[in-house]
Amino acid sequence: MVTGLIDLKRVEDLQEQMGMDIFKLLFNRYMNEAEKMIANLSEPSAKNQDVTFLIQEIHKMAGSSAIFGAMEMHKMLNQLEMLGKESDANTVISRLGELNEIWDASKKSYQDEGLLNA
Repeated sequence: MVTGLIDLKRVEDLQEQMGMDIFKLLFNRYMNEAEKMIANLSEPSAKNQDVTFLIQEIHKMAGSSAIFGAMEMHKMLNQLEMLGKESDANTVISRLGELNEIWDASKKSYQDEGLLNA
């Protein structure tokens, strides 16, 4: 079942497979890493970074987003990854507003499902 931006079935399956303690630990790590990645992309210096480094960070976060059921986040990050492979860091950074909107909406969906305080 997909509610909002989150695939709850995927999250529930993951909780069952890992157990709640491990899920909470890894979920919190994912949330922190996503926040950090977005903050790093927001830094003015990000435009001067090697696009290969940005692609690696985006790729890693895309995979984590898929694992934790953040499907729109996963989709947007995949788009940014492909864009980065075709262009430069500035072009990737220019889409940061869209990424922020999707991330904020994803966090709200997690919160609405009681996962942020899990």
